[in-house]
Formats: sequence, structure tokens, C-alpha cells
Amino acid sequence: FFFQAEDGIRDDLVTGVQTCALPICRATPLRNLPAGFPLPLIDPVHLLWWGPARLLGPILTWNLGIAFDVALAAIGAWVLAREVGAGRAGATVGAVAAACAPFLGGMLEFSISEAWPTGWLALHAAALLRLSRTNAPRDAVAAGASLSAFLLSGWYHVAFAAVAEVSLLTVLAVRNRRAALLALGAGAVATLPLLPLWRQTQAHAEIWAPRLSSLTRAETYADWAVNPRFGTDLLNLFVPHLDAVPLARTVYVGLAVLVLALLGLARPAGRVLFALAVPLYVLALGHWLRVAGDPVGGLGPLPAGWLVGTFPTARAISQWYRAAGPASVFLIGAASVGASVLLERRPRWTWLL
Repeated sequence: FFFQAEDGIRDDLVTGVQTCALPICRATPLRNLPAGFPLPLIDPVHLLWWGPARLLGPILTWNLGIAFDVALAAIGAWVLAREVGAGRAGATVGAVAAACAPFLGGMLEFSISEAWPTGWLALHAAALLRLSRTNAPRDAVAAGASLSAFLLSGWYHVAFAAVAEVSLLTVLAVRNRRAALLALGAGAVATLPLLPLWRQTQAHAEIWAPRLSSLTRAETYADWAVNPRFGTDLLNLFVPHLDAVPLARTVYVGLAVLVLALLGLARPAGRVLFALAVPLYVLALGHWLRVAGDPVGGLGPLPAGWLVGTFPTARAISQWYRAAGPASVFLIGAASVGASVLLERRPRWTWLL
């Protein structure tokens, strides 16, 4: 429902607001508007806020969407942290970390709106874990609704949600088989809204054909720090890059968050959340494991490379680094647990966190 103008959406140095967001629902000529084929709506979940706000104008509506998804990330992190036993201070640390996550900030600057709503995944995980305790149908409904919202944020999130859901359902099956069955039913219903979108996408598959990517070669990338081709470099997860770049495609986890997540391993909940993050971060590394741009010798393709080589549908994913967004949901959850552990041992450090 927004199509970027030629210069994209960038901060205006005079007004301080983001400009150049143009709605495509009008019949008037617009710059850079594609003609001759339908433009599918990639992230229909954003109609939740765009619909009521559209009378305010496209620029303000776009910025309200940013505020909505940042708030959603914070709320989701808070709810997940509290569900796994983190204290109020620890949950606050998680909420701030989620709202200020480098990945989310980069995607906001990049204007990739389908990568913003990671908070839905946090709410979904919290609902599933609560379901494992209560077996309550309302928690199954909450899990299904939040999963559906996350899936409707884009096809990339559909793929990453499939990986996260396998891990989450495994946790549920170990804890409570009845809850796992309820979650399966809720998940099946949650996918139904995707069917018309899938038919629309398949009806115009030729539009996406040029973007399909086969398994790449294990080559050296000199620009590994700023250009995550078919996956990010391992060092990008741990090393911040402070240079100005045209497009901020960062996967940096944040050293403070990482340290707190490691402290969270002292508790079972922290270990579970940390384990949930690992498969998604591995996917974010893409086809091959690279360190400082150089492929690590002796290793075959990583899981993303295997998926691309095995399943034709997976070739539609080229920006594997975006799996770091959903992964950060679970890492930040583990960091919330770690913050609670730290504050229990050092209560006077509350002001520091």
C-alpha cells in the first residue's frame, strides 16, 4: 500500500520526518509506480494500523507504523520475558533491547516494512509457553492469532516462522503433549489467511522469477561487513560497524545483550530461549560459513544452502540475513532472564541495567 519514490524513504533534513512514501491506491500518476502487472501486498498485517491512520496522510501514516512496530517489539519482549520468569527489571531490559535492536533499526532505515513486526513472534512464543502451563483454549487462540499476524508480515517471516515453530512445538511436546496438539490446531488455522495470498503470488510467479537464486559458490567477499549476499558473515553478529552505509543491513546482536543471554543460561528458561535463537542465527549465515569474508574451508553448505539446493521454493529467499530479526526475539528473551539472574545476585546494579 506504499510504494517508495525514486529516492526511497529517507529522513528529511529540514522537517526531521521520513518522506517520499506514496500510496498506490490512487489513480494519479506516481513516480516509480510499476505498470503492466499487479503489485502484491507483501505485508498485509500492517493494514491493522494503516487502515485507521490513512486519513492522516501517507507520511504520517508511515511514521506511525514505525512507532507501532517498535512499540510492538518492546511489548512482545516484555510479555515473553515475564512468561519465562524474568522479573520486572529484567523484562524492562528486554523491552528496551527489543525496541533498540540493531536489526530493527537497520530495517527501519532500509524501509523494509515486512521485517519490522518481530514483536508478533515474541507474543506467539509467550502464548505457546503459557499454553504449556494452562491448557487453556484462550491461550491457543492467542497463539494462533499472533502467529497469523507474524505470517502476514511477509513470506520471509513465513519461512523463518516454520523453523521457529518446529523448535517451539518440540518444547511444548516435551512439557505437555495436549498443549502441543492444541498448538498444532491453532497453527493450522493461523495459516489459512495465507492461502489467498499464495494463490495471488503463484498467479504472477513470473514477476519473482528473476529473483530466484540457486546455491552460490563459496567465494570471498571483500565487502562482507556491509553487503550480506545470500547470508551474513559470522563476524557481523559480534562486531559493530560504525561506518555510514547506504543501506543498513545489520545483524549485530549487541554485546550487552549477548553477555546477559549467556548469564541467562544459568536458568532452564534462558537455556530454552537461547537454543531457540541458534537455528535462526545459523540460517542468517546463509549458504556458506564465512569469517571476515573468507569461506571456512572443509565445510559444506550451511542449512540455508542445503535448503536452496534441495527445495526449489527456498530459492525465492536471497536475504537470509533477515533471519537474525526473529532470532533476536529469543536471544533478547534469554537476555531478560540473564538480567534477572544478575539483579538477584547484584541488586544494586539495577540502575546500571
